[in-house]
Amino acid sequence: MNLVLDLGNSRCKWALADAGQEPKRRDAQGCASVAGGTTPGATDAQGCASVAGGTTPGATDAQGCARAAAGLVQGGALAYGEDFARALDSSFNSLLRPQCVAAVSVAAAGHLQTLAQWTQRRWGLELQPVVACAAQLGVTNTYKDPARLGADRWAALIAARARLPGAVCVVDCGTALTIDALDGNGVYRGGVILPGLALMRDALLRTQGVCEVLGDADSPLAQSTADGVAAGTLFGLTGAIDRILDEQATRLGDTPHILITGGDAQTLLARLRHAVQHTPDLVLEGVACIARAGDST
Repeated sequence: MNLVLDLGNSRCKWALADAGQEPKRRDAQGCASVAGGTTPGATDAQGCASVAGGTTPGATDAQGCARAAAGLVQGGALAYGEDFARALDSSFNSLLRPQCVAAVSVAAAGHLQTLAQWTQRRWGLELQPVVACAAQLGVTNTYKDPARLGADRWAALIAARARLPGAVCVVDCGTALTIDALDGNGVYRGGVILPGLALMRDALLRTQGVCEVLGDADSPLAQSTADGVAAGTLFGLTGAIDRILDEQATRLGDTPHILITGGDAQTLLARLRHAVQHTPDLVLEGVACIARAGDST
């Protein structure tokens, strides 16, 4: 097994990844290809047994099935706290030595350094940090400076290419919201960066002197400042996502599959006009693909 981690701004997500299992390529409906047909492993729990020919540990719901298809067999999240090394000890004290430890990080540099030191001390392994490069695993990076593309965005693009044939747009709903486009040949055509939902709300609430979002984000006819901010940012951000996806599809000259991931994905996807596939572990899937290939730098 490989241990793969996604060091975000607020927490660290992790998963154990089968070092030898390639992710299942999906079709246009998001079904995982298996011998004898396709299994809708990304959308229900029924397909778990078919994905790997037997029940996969931890694959008891839709998210578990998607993890199984991607070769992720177990996972979780941990807070950094005041002592990240102690949090790592607590989470992985019973974990046997993995074949490798690979991580993508947008967190403070100190967290990645702590993880590298902890990995060396615990298992005698050198941490494999994921960074964007000019080309990797079927994805070509056309960023003006390929190394400057965010490592989490790069990992998500790698996973998207492994999951689906054809053009793909990836919506990552974190502190910043990114929308990135791959064409049908696996060429990264570019993307956009917007403030995420919490960032938008925090900025507006500070200027309005309101301490917190108090209520209803469902109605565009809000009757308080806090409700107006909550609803305005939700409708505004989902409207922007839909418009950008339209523009990207036009420039791609194709109808792309759309994957959505990140902490705010569940909140936003219900308001989107486009059909999207929720992939909560997309970044971890990409890290797992890179670790599996032994080519994370």
